[in-house]
Amino acid sequence: MSSEVITAYHSRNLDQEPDTVTIVPRAPDYLLLGTYSLVKNDSDETDAEQARKGSLQFLRFNAEQPESTGLSSVSSPKLDRKDFDFGIYDLHFHPIYTGLLGVATSNAEILFYHSQAKYTAQDLLVVGKIQVEECQPGQSPAIITQFQFIVEAQDASSVTIHEHEPAFRTILLAATTQFGATKVMQVDLPTDHDERLRTQG
Repeated sequence: MSSEVITAYHSRNLDQEPDTVTIVPRAPDYLLLGTYSLVKNDSDETDAEQARKGSLQFLRFNAEQPESTGLSSVSSPKLDRKDFDFGIYDLHFHPIYTGLLGVATSNAEILFYHSQAKYTAQDLLVVGKIQVEECQPGQSPAIITQFQFIVEAQDASSVTIHEHEPAFRTILLAATTQFGATKVMQVDLPTDHDERLRTQG
């Protein structure tokens, strides 16, 4: 049985461990990476007890000339990034509302951003968050290991928009934690500006 050969066009060493990656749906020549790393200290803490840090990093991929350009940084020579005092373990753009980005963290939360047209880390607008699991006294926050948006049949025209008032949409999702919990949740998030224009049109 023959096997396909995977060609590596380009590689890049990061300063933190890459943990998750996705393609930006509104600009498929961009990749978004989520990273994490343990904060080193001199104590006897276990990995579960140690603090973490992480980042979101945008990279641009030229599919037309991969051998010559490969992955190039948006703002050379450094990757365009947003840093956090927690790790990033999973990330997804919503499959229907493609400007909506969810980010699973090591502090028991999922953060939600609207991705703006420039596709740089500085243009990620935070629009909400959800606490997946409450932190118990003396215990480190739960790591959100995975999550997925739950897509229901919805029409963008069903969003009710009143003048001078923000429009909100109920988003459903499921998430798992390092402690084995699986939860289904919902959160109300404001629609992004582009979506409001499409809906009003």
